[in-house]
Amino acid sequence: MEPFNFNELPEVVRQLFEKVERIEILLARLEPKEPDENEILNIEEAAQLLKVSVGALYTKVQPPGNPLQQTRQTAIL
Repeated sequence: MEPFNFNELPEVVRQLFEKVERIEILLARLEPKEPDENEILNIEEAAQLLKVSVGALYTKVQPPGNPLQQTRQTAIL
């Protein structure tokens, strides 16, 4: 910044104020946003949050009696 005299003081203060405002705007963009409480997680994120493996999470959320987990049995007549 160049030297200034007393008569230029209001203009210098105005310029400084504008620079500070621009810096505040830039900092506001850089601040991490708070996570949304209703944010949907994918399976990997949910497993990491719960500290379990993805496979363990799948077994915990499947309803009992899931036909994909049942083994085939043959009927003897």
